[in-house]
Amino acid sequence: MISRVIKSCRNNTQIFSKLENPSTRDCNDMIRAYSMSDSPQKGLNVYNKMRQIGNFTDPVSLSFALKCCITLSYLTVGQQIHSRIWSDGFLSDTLLLTTLMDFYSSRGKIDEACRVFDDLPNKDVVSWNVFISCHIRNARTKDCLALFHRMRAEDQKEICKPDDVTCLHMLQACSSLGALEFGQSVHKYIQENGYIHAAKLCNSLISMYSRCGNVDKAYQVFEGMKKRTGVSWSAIISGLAMNGHGREAIEAFEAMLRDGIKPDDHIFTGVLSACSHCGMDDVYKMLDEINEQLKIAGYLPDISAELHNLQADDKRCALVNHSEKLAMAFGVLTTPPGTTIRVANSCRLCVDCHNFAKFLSEVYNREVDIRDGKKFHHFREGHCSCNDYW
Repeated sequence: MISRVIKSCRNNTQIFSKLENPSTRDCNDMIRAYSMSDSPQKGLNVYNKMRQIGNFTDPVSLSFALKCCITLSYLTVGQQIHSRIWSDGFLSDTLLLTTLMDFYSSRGKIDEACRVFDDLPNKDVVSWNVFISCHIRNARTKDCLALFHRMRAEDQKEICKPDDVTCLHMLQACSSLGALEFGQSVHKYIQENGYIHAAKLCNSLISMYSRCGNVDKAYQVFEGMKKRTGVSWSAIISGLAMNGHGREAIEAFEAMLRDGIKPDDHIFTGVLSACSHCGMDDVYKMLDEINEQLKIAGYLPDISAELHNLQADDKRCALVNHSEKLAMAFGVLTTPPGTTIRVANSCRLCVDCHNFAKFLSEVYNREVDIRDGKKFHHFREGHCSCNDYW
């Protein structure tokens, strides 16, 4: 998608540059293209040129210019565009004012966003959804509950009846607040309006119930899903783990693998993090066992890799529980023999974890792939693709 946008933007730029008197529509196409690219400043340049040469700016021009301001975090320029909306008489354009509301929210100006919303002559479901998201973005989550009630009270016209996007926002708010009863009412609304088979909503319901402490209900939603994605499995595994069901979380992870779902870096790291914080001892027991086997093969912890100001014995203890080692132990524990173990970490791999991975790949006959903040490390039969230089 992004590559198509960039290619389209380049092609449009070449054509646009050859136009002696570009029309408003020509300019709008360019502002729109730039607002979706990595060059939003150029979109504002086109907008400013329109005004300089006397081209008429319409709601489309102003809307995409505001989107450029959102990307660039330009408050003052956006306020100037707001003034132009006022002076040009576009205050009845719901889509334009919805974009303006989103702009103010992106800059933390929730009160200004509220004033824009209140002035909307015709509030449709899109404007309501953006308004609710504005509150979530600015940590005004509790207000979302009242907004949902207001929205439902005004849905007789159908144009502002809560839709699946509204429900996603409300479940996010309920998860943040721990508002179980309100979340249950949203769940009921989802069922009554035929949204219950939408995967994103089911995933959000699983997360909401888990965060509100009702893991049985979360599992009920999970079981009722017609098609489960990796996100669905991750949600239920994390939900089980955070509610103290460590063994069930591991079993769910194993079931996910049997179901043919391959965990990506985020899922694997999230599962490890959840399981290692739910009072489960299996991973640590496995890590102790691996350490014993590797020591027999000649592995010795390199305490120089532990940078905290600790005594030598304390450094050895700290090294044992480095997250990369826990991840590898989790991989050995939960995957069949011979399966490649993949680990992702944003920090640079320390020397000791690097040595640990080399020994593990040889002793356990496993291929281990670790992505740190600098490069990929592919461990095979006791050797690393980086040749110990990284």
